[in-house]
Formats: sequence, structure tokens, C-alpha cells
Amino acid sequence: MSLITDPVFALFVSLGLGYLIGQLRVGPVQLGGVCGTLFVALALGQLGVRISPDLKNAAFALFIYALGFTAGPQFFANIRGGWRYGIFSVIEVVTVLLLLIAAVLIFHFDAGTSAGLFAGSATESAVVGTASEAIARLNLPEAEISQLQANIATATV
Repeated sequence: MSLITDPVFALFVSLGLGYLIGQLRVGPVQLGGVCGTLFVALALGQLGVRISPDLKNAAFALFIYALGFTAGPQFFANIRGGWRYGIFSVIEVVTVLLLLIAAVLIFHFDAGTSAGLFAGSATESAVVGTASEAIARLNLPEAEISQLQANIATATV
């Protein structure tokens, strides 16, 4: 077994390298450690690294917690700004969903590509894990599930 495909080693590589990548700044944009780790973990998953479902669920729960922990204070600070932020949020959600529906109907995207397109367009990295878990529960052959989950990561970027 190659060192990079060892699940324990890959887990720590994704945490360490993801945190470092998250600290890089391109102009005013910085991903942050959570999103950097997600992208490295997605890349390692494309190399064939598989972890147990229990560890996968625990890591996803920690990811959602970390995302909420970082975004929560900003959310409550923006509530004090008035209803205009709420209106902009509704406009964004409606616009993204309408454009996604149009793209799916025009280009006949599969479920994985559609979920990845939504995650990337709405900049919601939590959609990646949620959609991947939902696709894993579909009554489909294992090869098709793997392909749909790979399409999520491909379309997100």
C-alpha cells in the first residue's frame, strides 16, 4: 500500500496541507483552513483513498461544525444590519437555483454534476459533503455512485 493511499496518513496530510493552502492569500481572497482542507481531501479522494464510513461521518460533522463556528458570528453581526442583507440572500438563492435548473435542463447534467455546480456557484462547500452523502444512499451500483461523487468534486471547482 502506498503511503499516500493509507487512510490515516491521508487524513493528516489533508488536515496539514489543507490548513497551509487555506492560509494562502490571492489579493483579498483567502480560503481559510476549513475550505483548504476540504479541497485537499477531495483531491486525495480522487487518488483512491477511502476511509471508513464512521470516520467519514465524524469528519463531515466536524466540518459542518467548523463552518458554522466561523460563519455564525458573521451571520449574527449581519442581522443587526437590517433586512437588506436578508433580501440579498433571498435574491441570491433564487437566482442561483433558477440558473442551476436552466443549466441542468439545457445540458442534461447528472445528479453529481448538478450538486457540484450548485456548491460552486453558491460558494457553499457544505453542499459537497451533503450531496456526496445523499448520492451514497441512492439505490445505484457502486461504480455509478463513485462516478457521481467524483462529478461533484469536478463541477465544484
